[in-house]
Amino acid sequence: MPRSIPEALRRFRWTRRIERHKDAPLVEKLRWWPRGFRVQSARLYGFPATDPAEYVPDFIVSYRHDRFNPVEALFKHKVVRRAMLLATGAAQLETVAVIWRGRVVLQPFSAEYRTVSPGELERWLIADGGDFVIKPESDERGQGVALIRRENGRLLRRYGTGERPFTIEEYADRLTMVERRAEQAPFWRSFFPETVNTIRLLTIWPRDARPFLAAATQKVGTSTSVPADNFARGGLAAAIDVETGRMSAARMRMDVRQRIPRHPETGALIEGVVLPDWPELAAEILRIASGFPGDCFVGWDVFRDPAGRTVVVEANGGTASVQIMQLERGLLRDPRVRAFYREIGVL
Repeated sequence: MPRSIPEALRRFRWTRRIERHKDAPLVEKLRWWPRGFRVQSARLYGFPATDPAEYVPDFIVSYRHDRFNPVEALFKHKVVRRAMLLATGAAQLETVAVIWRGRVVLQPFSAEYRTVSPGELERWLIADGGDFVIKPESDERGQGVALIRRENGRLLRRYGTGERPFTIEEYADRLTMVERRAEQAPFWRSFFPETVNTIRLLTIWPRDARPFLAAATQKVGTSTSVPADNFARGGLAAAIDVETGRMSAARMRMDVRQRIPRHPETGALIEGVVLPDWPELAAEILRIASGFPGDCFVGWDVFRDPAGRTVVVEANGGTASVQIMQLERGLLRDPRVRAFYREIGVL
C-alpha cells in the first residue's frame, strides 16, 4: 500500500486520468486506483489472488522510473543507441538508411555512407529487392513501424493486415531508420514467420554490484501486429523463467485474463517450451549490459539469427514495458529488485 494518504491520493488521481477501462465496475476502480494500478494491469496480474505488494504499480513506472538511468533521453534516440551498441561489438540489424527533413544517408554506419535523395533511396530499395522495416524514432510501441517490400517494380507498405503503395516522402520530416528485415533462427520462426519474434530481457545494475537479469518475456507476432511483435499492437507475450528459459502460457492485450498455450494462428506450442541456448543468450546480454555503466534499468529486445548470434534490436529505458515483465510474477518478489527500487528511492 502507499506509505501515506497524500501518496494514495496522487496515485488515485493519476490512475483515474489514464484509466482505459472506463466502464469497469466502480468497486474495482476504487480497489486498485489508490495503489496506482490500472484495472487492466490488476486483471493481468491476477489480483487479488496474487499479492499486489509484489508488483510495481503503473503510477511508479510512469512517474518514478525516470530516476533510474542518468541519461534517459539516450533510450529515445534509436540512431544514437544503435551507434553505441555497434561500438561494443553487439550484433545489430543492418541499417540501410537514416532519413530526416528530406535528407537521406545511405549505409550510415559504414565507411561507404553517402547522401542521396528520397527518390534515389526508393530506387535503391527497389533494385535491392529485399524486404525492409521502416522505424520512425518518435513513435512508441511500434505504432509507426511498417514493412516495406517490392512488388512489380514498386514499393508497398504493410502495417498489420493492410497494405498500400509507399513512398519515402511519407517519412521525410521525421528522423527515421530503414533496416533490412531480419532473418531469425528456425526455432523462433516456427512461432509466427511473418514477424521477428524478439525476447525482452530486463537487466538491473544496482550500486556496488554487477548487473543481473531480473525478468524476461518472449514476444510473438500475429497477423494484426505485422511487421512487429508488439504486445500493444496485438502480439503475444509469454513470461520466461530466467533460470531455465522455460516459457509460460502467452497473453494478449485484448484479453489479459486468457492464457494461451499455443499460437492462435500457427498452432505452435508456447507453454512449457524451453528456449534453446538460453544460458548463452542470457550471458551475452549481461555482457553487453556491463558495457554501459549508466544503464541501470534496461529492457533489451533481442533475437537469435540463423547463425546463432544474439542480435540486439533496441534498448528501452525506465518504462521498459514493465507490464509484460510481470505476467507471471511481480518484479518486487525478487529481493534484489526490491532493494534496487529502495536504493533509488521510489518505494
